[in-house]
Order: sequence, then structure tokens, then C-alpha cells
Amino acid sequence: MYKRQTAPNANYGSTLTLENLTDASLLSDQWAWGFEDGGTAVTPPIVDAGGPYSGFNNIALSGTVTPGTDPNPTLQWSIVGPAGTEGTFANGDTLTPTFTWTAITTGPIIVALTATPDDGPPVVDTAEINLVG
Repeated sequence: MYKRQTAPNANYGSTLTLENLTDASLLSDQWAWGFEDGGTAVTPPIVDAGGPYSGFNNIALSGTVTPGTDPNPTLQWSIVGPAGTEGTFANGDTLTPTFTWTAITTGPIIVALTATPDDGPPVVDTAEINLVG
């Protein structure tokens, strides 16, 4: 699968081209960023939320982020679904938080790891948590 998107980028005064490459050698869909009009190329982080995970509560998560041009993107874990799921992440701004759910309507729980670089948009990957216990 190959996607290409081009849009004006007000932050850089250039045209930003996003190319989505899916290849067996890649962990997930990854964006290759570059400027068509001679601006500075920006490389996004590569994000992997790990998983699937299983447990009942206090579930240890372990994601990985390979930095792009920003060596220290901001990290944040969040709950994606299902609707009605609530919980907390101990150390949710690290690669290895612990997740505790407080309300759930149905399982499994989907969580997301987001890496937000200073020089581009957030990059997100999701993982599934199967509740057992």
C-alpha cells in the first residue's frame, strides 16, 4: 500500500509531502516526510505500542519509539476504546507504563501510544489488552 499526500505547511513556509509506506519490513504504517520545494526534510518517529497484552489489572505495557529528527518526542498513552472504558496509566508519559482499568463495557481494551515530535505531527500506534483473570 502506498499513499502520498501533499499540503501547504504554514509552520515551515513550505509544502509538506507525506508518504505512507506499508511494507513487510516495517513495524506498521510509517510516514516518510519531506519538502518538495527545498525546505528542510523532517523525519518522524517510528512508534510501536507493543502487545497484544493480557492481564486483569495493573498491566505492564512496553512500547518502543525510534526518534526521528526530534530526538526526544513527547510520549503519551491513552485509551482508544471501547466506548465507556475508563482507566489510568501510572507513568503514562513513558514507554513502560502500568495500566489499571476502572470501568469497561466490553473487552478487549484498545490503548494508543502517541509520540509528538517538536518538528511534525503526532505519530500513533495502538495495541490490544485482553482481560484475563
